Amino acid sequence: MSTKTEDDFNKLVTKAMKQMSILKGMPADVQTLAKEGEKQSKKGFDFFKKWYKSLEYDDRTALAGEIEHYTRQRKRTVQSMLGVKYESKELKSFKEITEASDKGVTFTFGRFNPPTVGHMKLAAKMKQISKGHDVKMFTSHTTDKKKNPLTNAQIRKYMNPMLPRGINIASSDSKTIFNVLTSLYNDGYRHIQMVVGSDRIGEFDRLIKKYNGIKSTHGYYKFESINVVSAGDRDPDAEGAAGMSASKMRQFVDSGDKDSFLNALPRGYKLGKQLYTAVQVGMGVTEEIFPDFMYEIYDPSVHEWGTEEGREYAQSFTPGQNIIDYSKLDRNRNEEELPKNVLAYKEKMYKELKKERDKFKEKYAGRSDEVMHATAMNMAKRKYGYNS
Repeated sequence: MSTKTEDDFNKLVTKAMKQMSILKGMPADVQTLAKEGEKQSKKGFDFFKKWYKSLEYDDRTALAGEIEHYTRQRKRTVQSMLGVKYESKELKSFKEITEASDKGVTFTFGRFNPPTVGHMKLAAKMKQISKGHDVKMFTSHTTDKKKNPLTNAQIRKYMNPMLPRGINIASSDSKTIFNVLTSLYNDGYRHIQMVVGSDRIGEFDRLIKKYNGIKSTHGYYKFESINVVSAGDRDPDAEGAAGMSASKMRQFVDSGDKDSFLNALPRGYKLGKQLYTAVQVGMGVTEEIFPDFMYEIYDPSVHEWGTEEGREYAQSFTPGQNIIDYSKLDRNRNEEELPKNVLAYKEKMYKELKKERDKFKEKYAGRSDEVMHATAMNMAKRKYGYNS
């Protein structure tokens, strides 16, 4: 009569045998053993152990190794319960054989532009359903200001720190799904599982299977099994990660809503501000540097900020301000006309402002140094009573 400990162990064995018997790509002889093992374990641990001891040595050793793997029990626990000793070398050899016959990968191909907390959860799900196979994430190389502001290298830089340990965006030249499939096949994978949005399962399932085993300009692949599964339904109106998308993130940047952008990133993520600025630059979005009250006297839809027309327009209604074409002034000559103490103070202030360089870069991007110099000069002129 079995003990409670043996009964608990037997429940794990039954579950492990069932997993092995239905796992695609598992060698037929091992699946046959697993099916019989499940049948015996359901009768009770004493029946399973008796059947197990009747097996050939190689079968006992191989099965013990798989039980250790699927039940997640320690090696010595399995040895004690089954009454058998097996060497790691023999177990490794068996795993090499099964892995060679069932080299599989769970992957996805997307834009991730920019990456979101939703993509982090996608990676976690991929790892969960991978059944121990490799997990790979590929991103496109398309860049444009509207939907793809980040480059492939930038996506990898900002997204990899978000992902679960052991998963990274692949550094790959693949630009299309067919390039990805060909690359995976050439890397030795024969069983693939692609994770996509629920609305695109049918599309990718038909497309991938249609060209399986067909030589064409896209390359060649011939997988033994192809499975396309859902990444889960997303409600665009839902709060938090459940409803977050890359398009929403781009909208935050376009509208200057930095707080919402940062709050939509994974908690503890340290590159949020850098990512926001990178998306800004990629989209060609610049933050307004004028205070709100300026809109009461200046219409940027008529005269664009920074143009000669805009400058003259602003000077025309500014009390005591003559209309001057500053583009004709020599900046260096103008600075040389200022006393040395003013210029020295300007350099001192500039060095102080450099300590806040990150804040200026975050706000003004590529114009940060220009703004720091101008700010330092204005501070120096005000201190010594010169009109800027």
